[in-house]
Amino acid sequence: MGQSAELISGRAAADSAKVGAALLGVSLFMWDLIQAPSWTGLDNYLGLFSFDPLFVSP
Repeated sequence: MGQSAELISGRAAADSAKVGAALLGVSLFMWDLIQAPSWTGLDNYLGLFSFDPLFVSP
């Protein structure tokens, strides 16, 4: 792989890490895009894995 290909590959990895960090940050808020976001912390994940019928086994 050439030096420019390695540079592009490194930039792509850094960009995807930034996007992942941003998505993680946004997932910690309750936000309907109209009102200001409110902090929920890990409650979004607790609700997803505790009460969602798709993730709870019968």
